[in-house]
Amino acid sequence: RIIAWGRTDTGVHAQGAVATVDLTKDEVERFAKMAGKDYLDETNSNEIKAARFLFSVLKEFACNTGFTGNPQVRYGSISSKAVVAVPLDFDARYSALWKRYVYYICSGSFYDQSPFVWSRYAWRVREELDLTAMKEAANLLSGEQHNFSWMSVTQAGELRDPRRIVKLTVKEVPAQLENDDTLPYFLRAQNTNIYKISGSCDFFLYKMMRRIVGILVAIGQGKGDVATR
Repeated sequence: RIIAWGRTDTGVHAQGAVATVDLTKDEVERFAKMAGKDYLDETNSNEIKAARFLFSVLKEFACNTGFTGNPQVRYGSISSKAVVAVPLDFDARYSALWKRYVYYICSGSFYDQSPFVWSRYAWRVREELDLTAMKEAANLLSGEQHNFSWMSVTQAGELRDPRRIVKLTVKEVPAQLENDDTLPYFLRAQNTNIYKISGSCDFFLYKMMRRIVGILVAIGQGKGDVATR
């Protein structure tokens, strides 16, 4: 009864993820009656009232506000942004118009001195990266249709066309300086470069984006170039 937009690997953080749950007519009517008085506007349908009730429940028991009884739950890791009624033919996975992946890479001559807060949100590499080379490679893959089957793992039953149009960007994120006293200590950095690689597409093949990022970083490390086959 619950269908999610997809999944994330360990250490990956999803924003704006979509999931659907199928409710029976009786469940919709029961949830609608349980909605607070602020939602009992007679002009609203039972579907809208039920959605608002479910949203209020999810907000109350979100990991960052409620008590789950499970000491292994990391509070603040999951929260609900909205609950809305959708048509029966809506699919959380296949109705998506686009998906975006964002990777952060920390690099620099002082590998061990990168801000510890980035260890949770970034891939750390020892070598300094060639930003120009990574941008050049990203531009070759971006904006035009390419066959990405060689950059992905074909899953059994996959029938979708591997020829996709991906929009890639590579840019440097300004690192916070050690002598900037206006910033909290855990964001301060010295001799550290932080790069942001973003990729958008209507859908990604399995492991496609992580392999694109791996290739871009390898080019930035000098282990390959745009002429490498």
